Amino acid sequence: MRKKAFYLNYLTVVLGVIGTGIMIGKYCDNGFTLEGLKNLKYFTNVSNIFATVVAVISIVRKRQGKPQMMRLKLFAAAALGLTFLTVICYLAPFVAGFPRAYRNESFIFHLLLPLTAIAEYIFSESDGAKRISAKGALITVLGPAVYGTVYVIQYLSRGMVREADWYSFIVWGLPIGMCIFLVLMLITWGLSILLCKLRRD
Repeated sequence: MRKKAFYLNYLTVVLGVIGTGIMIGKYCDNGFTLEGLKNLKYFTNVSNIFATVVAVISIVRKRQGKPQMMRLKLFAAAALGLTFLTVICYLAPFVAGFPRAYRNESFIFHLLLPLTAIAEYIFSESDGAKRISAKGALITVLGPAVYGTVYVIQYLSRGMVREADWYSFIVWGLPIGMCIFLVLMLITWGLSILLCKLRRD
């Protein structure tokens, strides 16, 4: 089962390439997507592209007979877990609606690829790597922490205009917006701990 689960990396790469191609290749009015590379401002898109790169690294290391980088794979899986929850619990019901939230490449980036990468982490082989502790899983909060920092900085540098708050996290004020990012960091850490416990190393 674990050996077969590794092939989910190939599916992750295929989905990532297709989703990125659609995202960059044309304008899709789905409530989230902008034109081309402008879409890289969204954490949901960046996390999917990052997970695709991690899958490529995993495939290369497997072919070279090198052990898997489980912390890196956990980082990607936790980020995609946050993406999945953010879309299904917040963006889809309150910002754009479910039909638009899962249209075109968003169907791949908001649903298919996150579930594939998460399943790969849970079921694939660790090549003898030690189980990651809750303390070790703290590294996963760097994703939303760095993104949140850049998000707030660009919001302030652009004069706090509404267009600079595309996720509507700061619409109730900067302190609440920063609290939201803190909550997202805690959710990411919680997801990473859960993913580690779901593994059967």
